[in-house]
Amino acid sequence: MKKVYISHKKGERPEIKLTVKRVESSAWSIFSSHHYLSTKINKSCKCLLFEWEGVPVAFAAILNTPRKGVPYGCSLSRLVVLPDFQGLGLSTRIFNFCGGIVKSLSDEERDYRMYIKVGYKKFGEALDRNPNVRSTQFDGKGRRRQDFDTNKYANRMERVSYCKEYIGESISGYEDLLKPIKELREYKKISL
Repeated sequence: MKKVYISHKKGERPEIKLTVKRVESSAWSIFSSHHYLSTKINKSCKCLLFEWEGVPVAFAAILNTPRKGVPYGCSLSRLVVLPDFQGLGLSTRIFNFCGGIVKSLSDEERDYRMYIKVGYKKFGEALDRNPNVRSTQFDGKGRRRQDFDTNKYANRMERVSYCKEYIGESISGYEDLLKPIKELREYKKISL
C-alpha cells in the first residue's frame, strides 16, 4: 500500500483532500477488523471508499432503512477511518458528505433522510457538536437486558447509543454513488 506522509506542525491539522468512489462490499475486508462492534456487513449496503492521494483512508456503508413515517430512510451502517488517519475530523466530514448525498435524492414526492446510531463515545460526542445533526428520540439511551431478544440485539447489549439524524444541506453531483450496484456494473462493462 502506498504511504502518505503528513507534514504539519503539532496541533495543526493537515489539508486533506479525499476522493470517493463506489465499491463492492468486498472492499469492507480492508476495514472490518477496525470496526468497534462487528466485522460483518450487510451485502445490500451502498459502499463508499474514501482515499487520500490514492491511499484507502475510510469506508462508509449506506443502508436503506425505511421505518414508520420515514419510507425513504437510510442509515450509515458502517463508518470506519483507519487508525493512522483517526483524530483528523474525517468521520464528521464523511458523515456530513454521506448525509448530503442521501438528502440530494429527495424531491417533491420523496423525503430522503439519513440516520446514524453509534456506540463509540468519541464519535458520538463529535456528532453532538455537529450543527448538521439532531438527536432522535433514542439518543443517549441503552437497552435493559430484560427488554430485548439477545439474538437480535447482541451487538448493543446495554450499550448507550448516540442516535442522530442528518439535517444539513443536500450535496448535488454525487447521486451516481448511490445507484444500485447492478447499474454501476453494467456501466463499467459498457465503458470498457
